Amino acid sequence: MVFDVTNGCSFDIITLEIAPAETGEWSDDLLVGRVLNPDGTETISIPADYGTTVWFNIRVSYEAGTTVTFEHLDLLKLEGMKIYSDGNSDTW
Repeated sequence: MVFDVTNGCSFDIITLEIAPAETGEWSDDLLVGRVLNPDGTETISIPADYGTTVWFNIRVSYEAGTTVTFEHLDLLKLEGMKIYSDGNSDTW
């Protein structure tokens, strides 16, 4: 499974992690040391060893040191996501 993430903030996103909603076990940083700059987009691949679950939580960390969690996203239907600085997002 893959989806695009766009940074709709005015500051960098420095980490992006996912967890199956039922386990809450966070992945390693899926940006793999890259920084998602404002208005930048990255394609994120879900690790194959996450099994057959489709409901995931996504956690991002901003350069300012804050984190935001987006809960119960159906990654079978998620093609893209734009994350905003107020903790909201648009998905498609």
